[in-house]
Amino acid sequence: MELLIVFVVYVALVVVPVMIGARIVGAKHQGFGTAFVAVLALAIVNGLVRAFFGYDLLGTLLSIGLGTLVLAQILGTTFLKALAVSIIAFLIMYGVVLVVALLLAGVT
Repeated sequence: MELLIVFVVYVALVVVPVMIGARIVGAKHQGFGTAFVAVLALAIVNGLVRAFFGYDLLGTLLSIGLGTLVLAQILGTTFLKALAVSIIAFLIMYGVVLVVALLLAGVT
């Protein structure tokens, strides 16, 4: 049961920010299922790029570029809007993790 709760929280933490970002930029596809597929596709793209190019600058740039292209196709938006979705999702996730970390550390 605990594993299921952790999985649901993890999915919410990575999928919901993509949904919010898609809505902010006005992407054609903004639903949970589409965002979930996008997150899975991004993980696959990142894994493949890292397997072939590693974690150097080229691998990072390829991962960002290909990931943005994949995100644009799945969400039905432009490259720049997909890049904005990625940035928005990152900022939301970072903010949530920061707040949780501060709460766990006892800082309010």
